[in-house]
Amino acid sequence: MPNLRLEIGGRHYDIHCQDGEEAHVQRLATEVDAKARDAQAAIGGINETRQLLFAALMLADERRADPPSPIAAPQPPAQGLSEAAIDALTARIERIAAEIARG
Repeated sequence: MPNLRLEIGGRHYDIHCQDGEEAHVQRLATEVDAKARDAQAAIGGINETRQLLFAALMLADERRADPPSPIAAPQPPAQGLSEAAIDALTARIERIAAEIARG
């Protein structure tokens, strides 16, 4: 099982993947990294968990949406989310991350 070192949001993560999936996983990590950096630039001063949360929300929103019209300006994907909803999602992500860290 190959080992990969990914950089997302300025942090490094060592992961394993299936043989032959290295390039695909690296492309996904590059996409997540771009969104994490976009979140940091747009919001500023957010912690790593929130940065990755917003990256995940932006990616999910892009996957859900129809292809954007070339004329229409993109809307911020986090628009309309209440602070309470963001806090609830953040807490859930933090719980999942803690469970993963514990093994």
